[in-house]
Amino acid sequence: MKITDIRTYILGNPWKNWLFVQMDTDEGIIGLGEGTLNGFAKTVEAAIHELKHLVIGTSPFDVETIGLKLLRDVYSDGGQIQGSALAAIETAFWDIMGKAVNQPLYKLLGGRCHDKSAVLCQRLVSRSKVAGTFLRENESRMKLAG
Repeated sequence: MKITDIRTYILGNPWKNWLFVQMDTDEGIIGLGEGTLNGFAKTVEAAIHELKHLVIGTSPFDVETIGLKLLRDVYSDGGQIQGSALAAIETAFWDIMGKAVNQPLYKLLGGRCHDKSAVLCQRLVSRSKVAGTFLRENESRMKLAG
């Protein structure tokens, strides 16, 4: 399995913008990641596109190797911008891996630790055409609570 494309989507409302990554594979599995950094959505988005050429053609199962490559081989003082871009890319890798082996992510990361977890659910509200497109394309993969 290889990564074939990375797309970014900025979803927003009057008080915050979220940055999402959609990563496609040659096997049709799509991974989603999130790399929001308040006030810098377009900057992190640009960083993801700058790193894209280093990710296309790689296996999502090589997440550690690719993560190190994106950090060490592109060494800069990228700070929070670079960290948010890497977080979005790595999260999409993990999402793809979980879907590929039909297991929840927590099982890949060492198993369940608690019987219950508190969950915060926020409604995404946006008038953006891009937001609507993203939500329509990914609605079957996300569980939205009203």
